[in-house]
Amino acid sequence: MKSIFLLLIHLYRKAVKPYYSKNCIFSESCSYYVEREINEHGFRGGIKAFWERYHSCRPGYHFQFDDSGEEWELIAVDGKQYKKHLIASSIKTEALLMQGIVNKTNN
Repeated sequence: MKSIFLLLIHLYRKAVKPYYSKNCIFSESCSYYVEREINEHGFRGGIKAFWERYHSCRPGYHFQFDDSGEEWELIAVDGKQYKKHLIASSIKTEALLMQGIVNKTNN
């Protein structure tokens, strides 16, 4: 099963991803994250990682400051919190723009 799942991920990257214009909100794309989880934790770990990312990586996320009030984090549509080091740079810029920390000409 592990080999089949890895093959499907590689086929997805070659056949679908180049034509799929959605930008991933995470710094490590879902396919690479799931592949890593499969290799580190086996088939079940990969399925769990896929399921979690599938439910988190959708429109509807927002930003908030963490409990310390110093660092922002992304809140996915499913309510999970992600620290900024896990977030793609294009989304980080969006968060900073929303907070007024950078302007559109100086990002």
